[in-house]
Amino acid sequence: MKEIKQDLQKLGIKLGDIILIHSSLKSMGYVIGGADAVIDAFLETLGNGGSIVMPTFTMGKEPFTPKRTASRVGKITEVFRQRKGVLRSCHPTHSIAAYGPKAEYLTKDHNETMGPFVKDGPLGKLVELDSYILFLGCGMGPNTMLHGVEDWIGLPYLKGYEAPVEDDKGEIKKVLVPKRAPGHRDFYSSGSGKIERRLGRSNIIKEGNIGEAKVQLVKARELVKAVITFMQENPTILLCDNDDCQFCFKAKELVKNWLNSGNRVKDFKGIFPLIEKNSI
Repeated sequence: MKEIKQDLQKLGIKLGDIILIHSSLKSMGYVIGGADAVIDAFLETLGNGGSIVMPTFTMGKEPFTPKRTASRVGKITEVFRQRKGVLRSCHPTHSIAAYGPKAEYLTKDHNETMGPFVKDGPLGKLVELDSYILFLGCGMGPNTMLHGVEDWIGLPYLKGYEAPVEDDKGEIKKVLVPKRAPGHRDFYSSGSGKIERRLGRSNIIKEGNIGEAKVQLVKARELVKAVITFMQENPTILLCDNDDCQFCFKAKELVKNWLNSGNRVKDFKGIFPLIEKNSI
């Protein structure tokens, strides 16, 4: 655990920070204490004033209940969500778990009535709080914040989705989750996507290692500002250019029609006016 803390501190993570962690335990090699040791290292590095956030996505594969349904996005996230004091949001496809002073704020009201990526949900709040995003051994393929940008811009290929939910009585019902992110994206192939190459040239991503894992660290606000700028130039930059990918091909047509109808990609100030005003 000591070595993990040292690696985190080398990246610039310090007491009081807020950090969203996408992770792969396997990528770190053998870790004494496993996922718990990794979580403990983050907790000690951030201290009592810091907050940890992790995705605990289930993708609607099974009836969702916050206390019991397992995370489908890695061992560390599943161990983390079961920790004492960790709060989990009630979203049936894209729940998040959080610990620390900002945990309640980040998880509150994130449920089946809202889309998973809305600005008033956890992703927008992480931008508001000027949080970090860490990709621990998984590359930037699971960069959920990019789906947030798609939602906030209003891109037309996000679709509603029916997800099963289990209530306190054990009864199962289906709810319509608005504006989920279906289909394919260019950035899912970590290391080779257009957006990742552009971000690499922007010098906002810090790279390092934690154990044997390669990591990337970026401020959520800087990431979103950069991606919105890129999307003003090319609104389909998150979609792939493979002619055989029917989803991305059809999505590009939808975006073209959307733009021809008079829509446009807002700038960061247009989406987060209070942040931009306060940063001047």
